[in-house]
Amino acid sequence: MNVRWIAMVSMVLTWVGTAWVGTNAHADNASFHARYEAVRVALARDDDAAAQRAAQAMIAATSGAVRASSERLASARGLEARRAAFAQLTERAIEAGLARGRTIWRCPMAAGRPRWLQASGERAGNPYLGRAMHPLDFIARLCALVPPPRFHMLRYHGVFAAHSSARAEVVLGREPDPPPQLPLFAPADLAPLAPPATSPSRHPWAWLLRRVFAVDVTTCPVTACGGRMRLVEIAKGQDDITRVLASEAPLRARDPPRRSTSAPRPGQLCLLFG
Repeated sequence: MNVRWIAMVSMVLTWVGTAWVGTNAHADNASFHARYEAVRVALARDDDAAAQRAAQAMIAATSGAVRASSERLASARGLEARRAAFAQLTERAIEAGLARGRTIWRCPMAAGRPRWLQASGERAGNPYLGRAMHPLDFIARLCALVPPPRFHMLRYHGVFAAHSSARAEVVLGREPDPPPQLPLFAPADLAPLAPPATSPSRHPWAWLLRRVFAVDVTTCPVTACGGRMRLVEIAKGQDDITRVLASEAPLRARDPPRRSTSAPRPGQLCLLFG
């Protein structure tokens, strides 16, 4: 009977001790997160003095490696050094399991991509950038908005997708050419009908220039001519250009057109008043 009573008392004392340790640890975690949040808000506002005061108050609520990181955070000089110590404190807190119930954020624009803890559901407040943005940080934010090469900015889904089998039924395509008129009596030497021409997979460069810039480079720019131009050679260097102009008679260099000489306008009449 005495043995059972002693075992029951031991179980009760163990349960009470576990509950007290758990409650004390929960209180220490809440105290740490409150002071940690004060440091984060101060760093986000570029308030070095407030961050130092909150870091000094954090030392009493921590232990082990987290306490050592809190001491380095409190003894740091300047915002940059304090932000570096804050990043080390965050890593030690994550390793100690103090990130439970918190969202882990990462700053992609700071060196080393440091992390910080914040309550879940709150708007992110970056402690590593502050209010004064460096010009390189501003450029980094702009570069993050630039899409990568060959990235489709306009996407279609469902039947409007490019590889959808039903796209031809819902998208208006090219109107088919009318069927050719067949004679009533086909002669014996009539050539067989040519297969219908399919649309090219790639359009020529002249067609693209006309579509984009509304300039037809295959038409002579002289108003009196307006004929079709032909591609003679692609000359990139000065020697090649001189040779092409000298070899083709129609392409030889000529003087710019002179202005039409019209009769001079009469001058201002001189009226004599007596």
